[in-house]
Amino acid sequence: MREFLSVDRFANKVRLLRDTFKGTFLLVEGSSDKTFYERFIDKLACQVVIISGKPSSKQCVINTLEILDKSNFQGVLAIVDADFDRLKSLFLSSPNLLYTDTHDLEIMLIQSPALDKVLAEFGSDEKNCPV
Repeated sequence: MREFLSVDRFANKVRLLRDTFKGTFLLVEGSSDKTFYERFIDKLACQVVIISGKPSSKQCVINTLEILDKSNFQGVLAIVDADFDRLKSLFLSSPNLLYTDTHDLEIMLIQSPALDKVLAEFGSDEKNCPV
């Protein structure tokens, strides 16, 4: 049934949320993105909204943002995975759209000091494999 939901529905959802929330809306691709980004926002000033659907959640986020931008909706920002867009030069030019620094959120985490911290905390020299 979810495959029949249109991006217009998501745009309308954000518009309706404006009635009860005056802060910024952050559009993300899925629940794992929401869990990650919620750690970095002030929940009193920003609300994370999951946008997902077919053909891809990323495209649904971008299309929803385009609809809101065209109607001059204030206080919305979207973060999507860069995927292969850098290679294909497919970046949408919107001041309200942010791409991950790397291919996706998971690669950003692997390249960050976070992985080293986890390995230092839970790893051991006995388990260390030479590279």
